[in-house]
Amino acid sequence: MTVVVVTAFGSGCASSDEARAADVAPLETVELGALDSVFRCGDLYLASEPDAEVLDLAARRGFGAVIDLRNEAALERTPLSSQARRLGLSYSHVAIDPLALDDAAVDRVLAELDALSAVDAPVLLFSDTGDGSATVFAIYRAAVQGVGVEEALADGRAAGMKPGVSEAQVVRQVERLLEPSADSADATNAPTTPSTSSSESDAGGNA
Repeated sequence: MTVVVVTAFGSGCASSDEARAADVAPLETVELGALDSVFRCGDLYLASEPDAEVLDLAARRGFGAVIDLRNEAALERTPLSSQARRLGLSYSHVAIDPLALDDAAVDRVLAELDALSAVDAPVLLFSDTGDGSATVFAIYRAAVQGVGVEEALADGRAAGMKPGVSEAQVVRQVERLLEPSADSADATNAPTTPSTSSSESDAGGNA
């Protein structure tokens, strides 16, 4: 698998931007217990908050991990970490606000996906209502899988991302993730200085 920002799940992995954009897995609607509107892209599943039965079903279907994007209030209302781990599912939590995405939080989710991409098992990415997971997916779709921003936004909306502010947040994050780093830009723009050969140094020293 090729790492761009993080390693892409499923078939969305290739050695160039063009290949990635052409080979990415499609977004499709699937069933997962009683959950409404579950979406799949390769081994990455997007959903709203699952219940205990859904987590149990996911474990029986061979899922390897869940990434919980809910806020702290939702965590207190419906704690899921203990049950997930008891079922053998890797569990991680990163609070995501789709209306005010935090750079560090987005980077953490992408890092989690990167780490989990080496595991040959489906991953469930979920949020309170599905808006947060769909918003993160739109970022992932464009910044990692190489899909055009407009297509990524359309997929995000199809997966439950609310139009408006969340879309602007996605565009900002994709631009941030794909822009060259300052260090890279400095290295690229730095003037080249001809190196002095040893014979020239010797000649200058013996003059």
